[in-house]
Amino acid sequence: MQTRRSTVVLGAAVLVGCSMLVACDIGRRDPVAAGDPSAMAELRTYEVAPEHQDDLQRVLRQVLGAGESRLGRGTAGPSGTFIVVAPARIQTGIRNMLSNGFTPSPAPTQVKLTYWLLVGRPVDSGAELAAYSVSGPRRLSHLEQVMTQLVAAQGSAEFTLLEEVQVLSMVQDQGRAYGKLAQVEQTVTQAGDQMVAYVSISMPQANSNRQYAFESQISLRAGQYLVVGQVGLDGRSFGPNFEPFPDSQPGDDLTLYYVMMAEHAP
Repeated sequence: MQTRRSTVVLGAAVLVGCSMLVACDIGRRDPVAAGDPSAMAELRTYEVAPEHQDDLQRVLRQVLGAGESRLGRGTAGPSGTFIVVAPARIQTGIRNMLSNGFTPSPAPTQVKLTYWLLVGRPVDSGAELAAYSVSGPRRLSHLEQVMTQLVAAQGSAEFTLLEEVQVLSMVQDQGRAYGKLAQVEQTVTQAGDQMVAYVSISMPQANSNRQYAFESQISLRAGQYLVVGQVGLDGRSFGPNFEPFPDSQPGDDLTLYYVMMAEHAP
């Protein structure tokens, strides 16, 4: 169910830089406990273009750590310099990384994931070919391909939209949103033309500690619609006034579909 395709460029420079620096510190003893002279902090200055300094700062933040246990610190200096206070072995890694051509990673990318909680129930259409209908004020034209494939696989059905949630977040950062019924959390990374998303969707039930929940890691392309899960839905668990269809009955055979789509945000 793909509508468009785009290519994502990976920013590997920072990751490579981290690997080089961490490799310099693998298997080392605690510098203070060991009394190792090479672990004593040294101050060194490097020539780093201003447009590269933020990337170098991010690399060092990951490698040197934070708080009382950090191995050192780095900061931008005057006139295109970068000042690092760290043990000699870390300084060696920094020097090697810079001499091998440290380049800035691409600007952080924003992604937008849209989630639809779609409810369906089987109907007898009286036709040979499976068909679907939509209940409610929204016609859901953007989900036509999804519903067409669902009825082709499962038979004629009537659908209604229970909830739509959109979450905008930076790549590798957590995003969270709360709708009328659903709570959504996501963390998205990029791998070539694929977006790999850790997704958690939950819908607490009224007067119960139980909840409808979906949690998984999903791979999809920008613009691609996916039905990532489906479960039987008991409308009574959301209270007596929960009526997804105008003529809903307590014993209706309902199915909850988790549908999602990812796209790059400007």
